[in-house]
Amino acid sequence: MARYYRGSNFNKMSEDGDRVKYLAISDKYQNAVGAGTVRSSGGYPEAHVKLSYEQGRGTTPNFELSGFDPGDSYEYRRRTGGSTPPTELFHSDPDRLVIDSAYAHPDMRRHVPRLLAIAQVDNPNMKLTASDALSGYSSRLSRNAAKKGLVLPHPGNEHMVGKRSEISAASDEYERKNMISNARQDESTRIPEHDILNGEQFLREALGYKPKTKQTKAPDTEQLTLPGI
Repeated sequence: MARYYRGSNFNKMSEDGDRVKYLAISDKYQNAVGAGTVRSSGGYPEAHVKLSYEQGRGTTPNFELSGFDPGDSYEYRRRTGGSTPPTELFHSDPDRLVIDSAYAHPDMRRHVPRLLAIAQVDNPNMKLTASDALSGYSSRLSRNAAKKGLVLPHPGNEHMVGKRSEISAASDEYERKNMISNARQDESTRIPEHDILNGEQFLREALGYKPKTKQTKAPDTEQLTLPGI
């Protein structure tokens, strides 16, 4: 079992122009393991994703229609280099929710897709988008997620190319084993169960599975009246 948290600005990213963190913390305490430089601390394993709001350029024309010699627009040449002529009149570049980072303790990896799904349901008007700066490992994950329709490529890295430099496997394992938390979380930022279930349903549908249940709503605070009362 795990507890889920999110930043208080989770549903007003476009207003704040800020970053938000989604966090999952295990209920099971992990004792310190290992020795020397590979020793991991004791605490509660966690997974987190950090997202940032990025404003798009909106809808821009691919052609310049003014003057006697219409041709490719400056915006189209800036975006593509102008090596090939445009095939559409307009290009759409909407606002996006960029995945800045996603890390998880080995025992908490399965919670990362759930956190991202909850974030997408929280922000239905913006699409989850891969970062424009990816490691080799993140590049492979992002391309796989894009094939499934879970994320979009970033306009600044449409082919999701990763950096050549890689973190060593030993360093990565050590860092992830230390993805633990001892800090007390603000319970006002805890994600309610109905939002978690809606995120899980969104994820199942995105992956092509049938939903287990209907989407749930927040509990109704009105008191029910029994017949005859």
